[in-house]
Amino acid sequence: MLAENKKSCRLTKTEDYKNLYKAGRRVYPNSWIVVNFKNNKSESYRYGLTVPKYVGNAVVRNRVKRLCREVFNKSEVCKSLPPVDVNFVFKKRDPGLYKNLSFEELKNELEKACKRINKYHK
Repeated sequence: MLAENKKSCRLTKTEDYKNLYKAGRRVYPNSWIVVNFKNNKSESYRYGLTVPKYVGNAVVRNRVKRLCREVFNKSEVCKSLPPVDVNFVFKKRDPGLYKNLSFEELKNELEKACKRINKYHK
């Protein structure tokens, strides 16, 4: 179920991220993304992005975050997530990977992760 306000779909507090890391389940859709997720008490999903400095400079990191937000706004698979908190963590890989990452490639990987979350959700 999609929340009315886009801001309400995002994880904003450090405690939320720490809880996901400690008590959440992990999914590895590929070699460069780790997805932590956990049930929440709200009626819609909330997501967060962890894009560390080793991904690239500020331009590259902001581009990756912008592309991820666009996927969540347009993808029906991602919009159909159950009420969970989800954090997408980008792992350390060759910096050229993220710099040359296409929208379609990122969309496919995030949709694959969302399908696996739906599969494991209880």
